[in-house]
Amino acid sequence: MLMNFDTLNAVKQLQGFGFEQRQAEGVVEVLKETQAASIKELKEAQTASAKELKETQSASIENLATKDDIKDVRNDMNAMEASLRSDMKTLEVSLRGDMKTLDASLNGQIGAVRAELVSLRWILGVLTAAVVSMAIKYILSW
Repeated sequence: MLMNFDTLNAVKQLQGFGFEQRQAEGVVEVLKETQAASIKELKEAQTASAKELKETQSASIENLATKDDIKDVRNDMNAMEASLRSDMKTLEVSLRGDMKTLDASLNGQIGAVRAELVSLRWILGVLTAAVVSMAIKYILSW
């Protein structure tokens, strides 16, 4: 609470310290103006602080998450999780199908390679027999 400045009392005190009437009144007037300026600055600072506090409170209130906001975020997260699980299951089924197709293809290719190996063994056997036969003929012809 602001107190009023008693100019008459201040003038009397200054006169008691040896100031003349005009000097005392001049000093008191300067003090009164200084006090008025200080009060004005304080009021402006108080108004600015109050405005800043109100803006800060408004911004803080706007950024607060309510229980409904949290519930909405939780529901969104649950929905995303369910969607991801569904996508993963779909990919798993697709991957298993691709793996079975590749397995069947590889088994077919392995079977073909085995058949070729059997053929190569047979050909090798025939060639070996032919070489041995030729070697025996050559040895006997000496």
